[in-house]
Amino acid sequence: MEFKDGFFKVVLYAQNQLLHREIDSDVMVVCGACKYENVPEKNYFKKIDKHGFESLGYYFWDLWAYQRWVWFERNKGKAKICFNEPIALKNFLHEKKGKQAQRDAARRIAHETRAIICDLLRKM
Repeated sequence: MEFKDGFFKVVLYAQNQLLHREIDSDVMVVCGACKYENVPEKNYFKKIDKHGFESLGYYFWDLWAYQRWVWFERNKGKAKICFNEPIALKNFLHEKKGKQAQRDAARRIAHETRAIICDLLRKM
């Protein structure tokens, strides 16, 4: 599981804008993990994967599997959701400015959130 750091570049930009305007507020990130006892698409994975992501067939089979699960599956199973404590993005920013510093901070946040989510999944 690889996390892309583009999302964190956007939220870091928001944090930088707050700091630049001298607003004493933090942008926080909360990591969460979900585990399902019964996955709606489990019988349709081959059909879904055959069509490839972003194709019409992919979305059709995914929707079909979900609708069948909602309407015809008696035992839907349980879902378990866990969250960690919020992470302040201000802690990842350094005195350095510029695009490379932003990229490095986004990469650090992506690695840390990945580790947190993996840890949450192990504990479930």
